[in-house]
Amino acid sequence: MINQGSDRLNVLAEKAHNQVASVKELNELSLLLSLWNDTVEFNLLSGHALLPLPINEHQQKSTG
Repeated sequence: MINQGSDRLNVLAEKAHNQVASVKELNELSLLLSLWNDTVEFNLLSGHALLPLPINEHQQKSTG
């Protein structure tokens, strides 16, 4: 789902935004969004989201 699925998700989301998606494409978009959300939820619950985020230069300067 990472490359091909996310590309398809982007195409379908753009079509839906422009109101040119067919009913079949809207259903596919709904399915892909569900799969994407399940993946994110799985990653959050399995601890992958608990890793510390890197601090950029701007954040370092503002915190001291």
